[in-house]
Amino acid sequence: MACPKFIRVAIIRSREISPIKNEDGSYSFAGFGGKQLELFLKALNLPFEVVDVEDREYGRLLNNGTWTGIIGMIQQDMADLSIHSVTMTEPKTSVVDFSTVYNTDDMTFAIEKPGTYPTSLAFVRPYDYTVWIPTFTVLLLMPLVLRLLSNIQYTYAHAFIMMLGSFLGQFSFRNTSSRSSKMLIFSWSFFGVIMMLSYSAVLLSILTVPLQIPAVKNFEELSEAVMKRNYKIIVPKGSSTLEALMRNPKKYMRFLGEAAFNNSWYFNGKSLTENGQLNKRIAVVTSRSMLQMIAGPEDWKKYFLSDDSLVSFKFAPAVKKGFCHKKRLDKIVSRINSAGLFLKATREKSFQLWIAEHDKRSMDLDTHPLSINDLIGSFLLLSLGFGLALLSFLCETMCYRLRKKRKKVFKN
Repeated sequence: MACPKFIRVAIIRSREISPIKNEDGSYSFAGFGGKQLELFLKALNLPFEVVDVEDREYGRLLNNGTWTGIIGMIQQDMADLSIHSVTMTEPKTSVVDFSTVYNTDDMTFAIEKPGTYPTSLAFVRPYDYTVWIPTFTVLLLMPLVLRLLSNIQYTYAHAFIMMLGSFLGQFSFRNTSSRSSKMLIFSWSFFGVIMMLSYSAVLLSILTVPLQIPAVKNFEELSEAVMKRNYKIIVPKGSSTLEALMRNPKKYMRFLGEAAFNNSWYFNGKSLTENGQLNKRIAVVTSRSMLQMIAGPEDWKKYFLSDDSLVSFKFAPAVKKGFCHKKRLDKIVSRINSAGLFLKATREKSFQLWIAEHDKRSMDLDTHPLSINDLIGSFLLLSLGFGLALLSFLCETMCYRLRKKRKKVFKN
């Protein structure tokens, strides 16, 4: 087979890979993927032509045995090769050849961080429900235990008020001569001191550094959010990622894949952070190396990157069967790998994003003086307590006067 005069390179045009044809017929490339493609093509040093993939798919096997997207164009001799995040899978090797692997990456998802809890409700945040519920349960049961162990027959209301006061640091027990009741009161008071000191310390830390609302952490939680809370996921159209979801043995993974396919939840070709593609209710499922540039545990990154993994793929340039420059391409890919140029390009892109996001970096985690807005919830709770105390005082006053009137009536 004679080598062609120029090679045809298939691409999916997007912001990350945007070729511009100059007046002299040469190309210049913009975007992270464009710079990678430019690196490979300069090393090949062959005349080339860029061919756009019309259906914007990476490659999906149809029922008639043909492929869509990049793989389909190479299969039908409409392109010679593609260096556009093509994953190596066994079905693809039957219609195209692959050069040397230049990257191995796993598929995961990123989603915008939900933000922080409102400080107005900070007074209920120091403990979670697994602590609050047992504490209130024990508080309700302790008056009954005190009545059983004490020589004095307290009413339940009286015993409850004393136990609550002791728990809050206001010791109010009197005439407790039994040893068992004294041990109970001492241990209960000690427990109350520990709980109140811990509560105060955690409350102050929450007020100065607000708690982060947890994002969905794994694919199982993401599946539940899509099913019950109207979340969405977006995936590369016609990609191995979508296929891996739909053919996964786990039911919740298949649900995510079917939801994306049936609702056409795909990338729109623009930056993930633009036009609401990636927000608090839309997760992006793609390679970890791509998502690490915009998502992660760093404070300045506003997107959460999951530790969960769908599947790992090998990435390599795809070429048509019998491509005459394949050996040359293999050597170029090996040299790029040995020089660490792919990793270098990834880190440079991440650094550029870090610089570009300078004015948008989150400062929510910085400590700040407490304001009236931070304490509004505590003041409201205090006001509620004063209101209940005043209501109790008025009720007691009215009851006292009513009893006094009744006594006068009976005397007369």
